[in-house]
Amino acid sequence: MAKTFWSKLKESIISILPIALVVIILTLIFVPNSGWSIFCFSICSLLLILGICLFNIGIDNSLLRMGGYVGSHLSKTKKIFLMVICSLFIGIIVTIAEPDLLVLANQVPWINRWVFIISIGVSVGVCLVVAVLRIILKVKLQYILAACYGIILILMFFVPKTFLPLAFDASGVTTGPISVPFIMSFGLGIAAVRSGESNKDDGFGLIALCSIGPIVALMILGVIYGSSIDTSVGITSYETLASASAAGKMIGLELLASFKEVLIVLAPIVVFFLIYQIFALKYPWKSMLRLGIGVVITYFGIVLFFTGVNAGYLQLANILAVNIATKNEILLIPICLIFGLFIAVAEPAVHVLNRQVEDISSGAIKKRSMLLSLSIGLSLAVVLSVIRIIFEINIIYFYFPVLLCCIVLSFFVPNQISSIAFDSGGVASGALSSSFILPFMQGVCLTLGRDSMIFGFGTIGLIILMPILVVQLMGLKILINNKKLTKFHKHLDAEEGEVLIIEFD
Repeated sequence: MAKTFWSKLKESIISILPIALVVIILTLIFVPNSGWSIFCFSICSLLLILGICLFNIGIDNSLLRMGGYVGSHLSKTKKIFLMVICSLFIGIIVTIAEPDLLVLANQVPWINRWVFIISIGVSVGVCLVVAVLRIILKVKLQYILAACYGIILILMFFVPKTFLPLAFDASGVTTGPISVPFIMSFGLGIAAVRSGESNKDDGFGLIALCSIGPIVALMILGVIYGSSIDTSVGITSYETLASASAAGKMIGLELLASFKEVLIVLAPIVVFFLIYQIFALKYPWKSMLRLGIGVVITYFGIVLFFTGVNAGYLQLANILAVNIATKNEILLIPICLIFGLFIAVAEPAVHVLNRQVEDISSGAIKKRSMLLSLSIGLSLAVVLSVIRIIFEINIIYFYFPVLLCCIVLSFFVPNQISSIAFDSGGVASGALSSSFILPFMQGVCLTLGRDSMIFGFGTIGLIILMPILVVQLMGLKILINNKKLTKFHKHLDAEEGEVLIIEFD
């Protein structure tokens, strides 16, 4: 256990330390009298490191196991109706349980909080049902994705422009540290039983399909609410902390809030699993004890993670953006490039996906390759977002061509890589995206006088799409290289054959 802890702690330090140092250096350069804000940020970075460490230790023995157990058992029952009902319920509860969604809901006060959350929860549940039915009926993922995103491409031109960026952002925040492990393991459990161990990669694509639901749900809300709402409500401008007591108070309040919030959102998942364990699974309770310990460790990991993010990163991101944009808005472009490169490394859900990908592909797709692809994709997304704000470019000019390319490429790259690519888009947009990048962009909007609803949102949507494109291009490169290698071997075999004939003669 101690060995595992130190190993995970080392990984967490490597993940968080680069982005923390970058933020601290930039704050010292651009933000005057920021000593106590930096102090608060540093403490929060330590909480983040410990939180990710505990999360990575606990997740393998908690949510991943829960999802796998339920998925495998449901598949073995061969009762499609039961699978549909459970998938719908699971989709709703894990989405409502996602703290990232709560963070976003708090930033859109012009929409009723629970209307916002429940609409998105139901949409994810419906999409999870579709994803499970796809596995059962063995329908190719790219056909469903092409159809769904094709509809979204058309709807883009009819939805109020104030809701389009928010719709894609809502899609991103529903795939965070709670929903991703459970849904992915749930899908892999079903795929392993229904399709056999050799086709476990059918379990990929669930996150991709679940990401579609919130986009459609928010588009519908956009039509209902219209464009007449007051979007100026909720724009927040933060100030640097003036004392150690102010920093301590902020961390303390966020810690207490996180204890309560994470308990509330985790409880439905645990209760659901316990009921399923009692009436269906009936695994030995000794095995369940290990799972329970994993849940507790995961709980404290998520609490510390969100305390660090909300108390330190959200506030300093906004302050940093305001000060940089005030001095020279063009400097925002290279700074956002750096942010994007490092934030993908710090997202817990990214590491969950990368481990799953390496395991399922038997090492053919390395964690390092996936992480590099996601980092490139995320950095491009953040850069394009800030360029869009500076030059007031309509988000549709980014969404439409990128999404169209993703759909077309899905028919040319291997099915497994295409599924992984669309999943990667969902997991790249995690807690740091919603609690650091989003307030950063809103700070830029506030300083440059841009409409926060139109330009402050939309970044997470690009963070979803760009990694999909980059991973698919990686898959295309692998495919081309494999074809070249195959031709080389055929040529080599032919030459060897000729040599043998000559020697025989």
